[in-house]
Amino acid sequence: MVYNDASFTESDFRNIARIGQGSKMASLEKTGRFGLGFNSAYHFTDCISFVSQSSFCIFDPHLKYIPQTREPGLRVNFVKNSNLREQFSDQFDPYCIFGNDMKKPFTGTIFRFPLRKEWHKSEISDRCFMSVEVRSLLKGKFRKVVQETLLFLRNVDKIEVYEQTSMKDEMKLMYKATALGRSSVKERNEWNRIPIYIAGSQKRFEARDFQTKEQLYSCLASTPGHALPLSHLEVTMELEDEMKKTTSKKYMICQFLGAGRARAMAVDPKNFALKLLPLAGVAARLPDFDEDGNNKSDDKTNCSTGKVFTFLPLPFESGLPVEINGMFCLSSNRRDLWSDAEGMEGTGKIRAMWNHRLLTDVVAPTYVWMLRLLKSKLDFSKEFLNLFPSKLLREPWNLVADRTLSLLKDERVLKTERTKEWVRPQDALLVSEDMLELGQLLVKEKQIPLVKLPQNIIDAFSRVLKSQIKTVTPMFVLRFMKRNKKVGDVSDVLRLLKFVLSDKKIRSDVSILNGACLIPLASGKTGKFARRYEDPRELFVVSLTQYYESYAPKKVENV
Repeated sequence: MVYNDASFTESDFRNIARIGQGSKMASLEKTGRFGLGFNSAYHFTDCISFVSQSSFCIFDPHLKYIPQTREPGLRVNFVKNSNLREQFSDQFDPYCIFGNDMKKPFTGTIFRFPLRKEWHKSEISDRCFMSVEVRSLLKGKFRKVVQETLLFLRNVDKIEVYEQTSMKDEMKLMYKATALGRSSVKERNEWNRIPIYIAGSQKRFEARDFQTKEQLYSCLASTPGHALPLSHLEVTMELEDEMKKTTSKKYMICQFLGAGRARAMAVDPKNFALKLLPLAGVAARLPDFDEDGNNKSDDKTNCSTGKVFTFLPLPFESGLPVEINGMFCLSSNRRDLWSDAEGMEGTGKIRAMWNHRLLTDVVAPTYVWMLRLLKSKLDFSKEFLNLFPSKLLREPWNLVADRTLSLLKDERVLKTERTKEWVRPQDALLVSEDMLELGQLLVKEKQIPLVKLPQNIIDAFSRVLKSQIKTVTPMFVLRFMKRNKKVGDVSDVLRLLKFVLSDKKIRSDVSILNGACLIPLASGKTGKFARRYEDPRELFVVSLTQYYESYAPKKVENV
């Protein structure tokens, strides 16, 4: 049994009877697209029935369970036919829960999914289920993901799972998950910014009278990019078990109706039938700080594996440190995004292209916006840096990571080591813990922002932005010392020289050293490498090449 406190409208009754025929095509505000979610119920049942308002509906594809009819479905008014419960008590008694008595209209909806048994001889599926299997599924797998399941749902804020061993026994709560932080008027207005835009106005949204698909696409095409709706909300997903023990997960959720090539593709009349919408969301797990500002969760507990959603979670992960939601085009088995196979043409190629554009033009900017918001909340902490996309990922998720890092180049999301100012990655010298002293030595007398980062983030920025990012490498130090004559004292110069010579490429071609102020002299000054030494007052025994080949590897300490 599945209960929801919302009632079916007449439109809902019509659409559910046309499942699989794209009945939601004109209603872009709906979570589903083609009724595949509802059809999945036939995986474990042959006969679906439900009550809502005054109606009892039943779907019987095998024509076995509805008496005196040859129709695969039936809808009856149980209020007008008040004797139905007495006539068919086995069928109607289970619906008498959550305040429903099957005599007066019921505000809400209750579905019934009787499990398929071996003796049913189903033509839909030969997979049978025992109640112990379903209990195990609800108690195990679903319980582990129930909090995340609520993340991007627009109209569901609570999921409760009960167990009832017989009709005579009361239902016992197994657990419940609740989304806290989006129930007040202010929070609901923020959460509903994008649905209101999709509806056409606040009034139409409240009346559930949404504009047509064509009207929405026209509005979307004419709205300037900076005026497109976005929303962000901090929510807590709370889980309570049968002993009333609670655990919580906090998230920052950012959602954006984007522009760029994704919008252009969505509003193209040739693609209307695909029902594309440049909508995406990113959710970041927030640390649980105690009163002293310490994170009570360990890194493993607080780290996301990158669940992917199309409002509901999908059975694969991105590898990103955040959760991703988007109006993706999915493969036929819903186990991955539609990908561009070699030689693919037609709608398949368009679906694959759509996923790429949604990831780069909508998901990545939303990700950057979320980091911009979180820097004031988390400061330049380990928890903040853990949210950066620093791993090498498989396609298409590498598109999100690379595009996000590329956009971050111009964002003040890094904080300097000395002055604690927020700076852009492209303006700073990025150093790891191991290179911190060398980096400090280089910028000691220069106005170059120095930022200490984990090596994996430096590697990610370097891989994507290449020469646009400054990091401490032997070649960078060499170039730096060709532009700057003085850096520290003689011992500092010697240290830099040893670091430069640690590069095999430089050791194999010492002419690269020409022009670098990296020779520590007995006078305490710094000399410059050259084919011919420029100052006759100093002792320079042999040419640079001769010295390097004969002595440098052995006597570099005594230069």
